[in-house]
Parts: sequence; structure tokens; C-alpha cells
Amino acid sequence: MKNLIAGNWKLKGSPNLADSYISHLSRIKPDNCIVVVCPTHDLLGYIYDKWSNEFGHLGAQDCFHDDTNYNDGLGTPDEIVSRGAKYIILGHSDRRNKCHETSELVRKKVNLAWNKGLIPIVCVGEESGDRKGNLTQIVVNGQIADSIDFDNLRGPFVIAYEPVWAIGSGNIPTMEEIGEVHDEIRKLLITLTDETRGGNTPLLYGGSADVQNASSILAVENVNGLLIGGASLNIQTFGTIIDCA
Repeated sequence: MKNLIAGNWKLKGSPNLADSYISHLSRIKPDNCIVVVCPTHDLLGYIYDKWSNEFGHLGAQDCFHDDTNYNDGLGTPDEIVSRGAKYIILGHSDRRNKCHETSELVRKKVNLAWNKGLIPIVCVGEESGDRKGNLTQIVVNGQIADSIDFDNLRGPFVIAYEPVWAIGSGNIPTMEEIGEVHDEIRKLLITLTDETRGGNTPLLYGGSADVQNASSILAVENVNGLLIGGASLNIQTFGTIIDCA
């Protein structure tokens, strides 16, 4: 499968960054990997007005957990789709840990995303204490099983493994450790679905992925792409990572 490179701007995007992305992607028109750009919610419409499918796809960073307009702060899936998004990041550690979102709430959002034709990028990952206690796979497998309704799969999805302790720290697991987690995720998905779906669901790595380590991570078996945070805030840096893919 093609590598998928997703850039998560979090809350740091700007119209200038958006314009630099559009200018760069219009020149390279990546076709040997899938590029997903996830800007701040307010910039989705701004980018979509200038976007071309040759550049890749737009993604949202989150959504509210029902599709009514009676909520505060988060866009609905309908609104996100109307602004051109095809993907949506759900269950990011910022939401799970800072906003206390449970996997059950993530599951509601995944189901809503499928209802609206969005492809969820479901984030999972352990904290430092879990890793020190050799609980990484138990935590990751539990988050996957609880965040996705495997009894009622209605669309494609992506799993992004992001060890919480690595995000923004500059530290990452070894390539062997990344491979071990991704191999176990692949086995779990095949068990919960079937050989075809489980074997072809993209598995991304995230957590301090950058130009220095992108090639090495992408060379690990069962790593099918990257979810990029800070390194996505410079199009030259992000463009180099696309080249690696």
C-alpha cells in the first residue's frame, strides 16, 4: 500500500502556512504516497477554496460526538465535510489525556465519521508509566478494541500509534520497539476483522517523527506512514518527509 503522511498542525496553523503548503504541493503533486493535511478548524474552509485533489487530502483534528448543532467549541462532522475534509483525527492523546476523552467517546465519534463518509485516523498510545510497566501492548490493544466498533464496521479507518511520552519530546522508541508494536497491532486487526481488511489497514507512527528519523521509521515492517506534529509546521521540512515516503 502507499505510505500515508499526515500533518497535524494542532493549534499552530496560519493562512501563511496554508499558502506555503498549497504552493509547494502544487509543484510536487505527490502521487506515490497519500498526503493528508490537518489544519486548525478555522482554516479548513480557507484551504479548501484553493485546494486541488492533486495536492492530497484535507483532514480535521476532531469533531463533536453527535451531529446536532447544539454544541459549543467543536465542529460537527457535517460541517467538517462541507469544508472539504476527507480524514479526521480522533482519539489523539491531547483529547484522551487533557480533555479526559474515553475510548467509548472516541467510538461514538468514529461511528459519526463513518456516517458522514469521513475516514477516521484513530490515535492510540501508552504513557511512560505503561511502558515502564511493560503494559504497552495491553494499553494499545485495549484502546483499539474499545475505540472502534468492530462488530459494525462501516468504512475504512487508519490506526496511528503515538506513544504519549514521545510526542513533542524529541525521543522515540527504537525501530525494533516500533516494529513490535505495529506487528502486534496488525495481528490484532486481522483477528478482529479478517486477513484482507486487517492486513490492509494503514498503520501510522507518530511521536517526534521528523526528517532525521522518517526514512528509518518508514522502513520498519507494518509502518505504512507517519502522523507528523511539529515538523509539519514548515512546508520544507514536511516536503522532505513526503520525499522520504
